[in-house]
Amino acid sequence: MKRHAMLDIESLGTRAGYAVLSIGAVIIDVDVVGNEIEFGDIAAPIYIKFDINDQIKGGYLSDKSTRAWWAVQNYEARKVLLPATEDVPTHEGLVELYHYLTTQEIDFFWAKGGMDFEMLGCMYAQEEVQSPWNFWQERDLRGLLDLAPPDALPKRTGFIAHDAMQDAKFQMAQLRAALRHLHELEPALITKYTGEAA
Repeated sequence: MKRHAMLDIESLGTRAGYAVLSIGAVIIDVDVVGNEIEFGDIAAPIYIKFDINDQIKGGYLSDKSTRAWWAVQNYEARKVLLPATEDVPTHEGLVELYHYLTTQEIDFFWAKGGMDFEMLGCMYAQEEVQSPWNFWQERDLRGLLDLAPPDALPKRTGFIAHDAMQDAKFQMAQLRAALRHLHELEPALITKYTGEAA
């Protein structure tokens, strides 16, 4: 059995040093029982929404073109730009995520591309908080999805685009589908991700 975390962020830029609006994270177990691959949710998802003013005051940047992009997204996604009672300071939110992830004994951390890891890694360093993962645990979901045909992957029905929690859940559904497809194709391809003996 192996434990996997899926991370997603929403931000005001696409490079390290730009403000992060929110983080969503989902954790599952992946195991093989008999000849079947099985998935189990092992923890409630976590959603962290940052106080953007705190980030800007702390020196994080805001990209003009990214703000223009946000302006044309759907209303549900754009809510992340508005102040809310659940907003937390940067340092507090990173510590909360650290404790959530490090208590789960996670084997692999996934995100769709390297931007999420790069931006969060920069924030953890700047806030002088230990990162909850090591670089060798990072995995790119996009690369894995390329190995599965489109009809083996779920459609985005019922998930709000550009919402960190919704994106993390959808991406976890994609991960599950891709691993299932590869296991059915050739179990030895993914033994590293299931813990099954090759």
